[in-house]
Amino acid sequence: MKVEIGDLIDAVLQNFEVDEEEIKLQDPIELTIKIILENQAPNQRSVETALKNLKTHFSGWEEVLNAPDWKVAMAIRDVGYSNLKTTYIKNFLKFCAQHNWDLSWMKNLSVNEAYEILSKIQKIPSKEIRYILAFGIGMPAFPTDQHVKRAIRRLGVLGNSATEEQISKYFESLKDIDHRKLYVAFRKLADKICMARKPKCLICPVSSYCHSVSPSVEYIKVKK
Repeated sequence: MKVEIGDLIDAVLQNFEVDEEEIKLQDPIELTIKIILENQAPNQRSVETALKNLKTHFSGWEEVLNAPDWKVAMAIRDVGYSNLKTTYIKNFLKFCAQHNWDLSWMKNLSVNEAYEILSKIQKIPSKEIRYILAFGIGMPAFPTDQHVKRAIRRLGVLGNSATEEQISKYFESLKDIDHRKLYVAFRKLADKICMARKPKCLICPVSSYCHSVSPSVEYIKVKK
């Protein structure tokens, strides 16, 4: 049985509704700093506390950049590794300062070009760069985390050995789709139905498209 990938995308979007709040654009500088803080943080509450401290103890990101390292490290101490993360945050803020604190120019680049630029900034997690491009800058990037990868692998779109980068590039190659909305919808599928343990295949609304349920499924690209 051949399945057009567009039919699968439509089914996922129809069955896992995404509201505008879930896909709204975020400030790319704050989003990136939050992602740096999250790395090896003990919990999400500590991240929120650290981010709040940065926003209340300093008048803006330029003051964070120019502040003594110890003062920034004290503000983010709850997330752990505060001295290292202070260095990483300041590396990123130096990049922002070089571009007058405005990263909107990156929208004029391809996803691959923008990815390469951010990947050269120390300790911005490579797996999160596409999330920053999609949700911070509004580019047609498709983030792939372990949960989305699990669901897409099981569906059989690219096979069981597809890497996160292969999945991202495949969906980025598809035109006329809302990449942020599709990511959130796939994430809901992964979290609510296609869990790592005991996936709920019997109640999955897209099981008819799934390679794991029907090994004969063969996917083809959207018709142009």
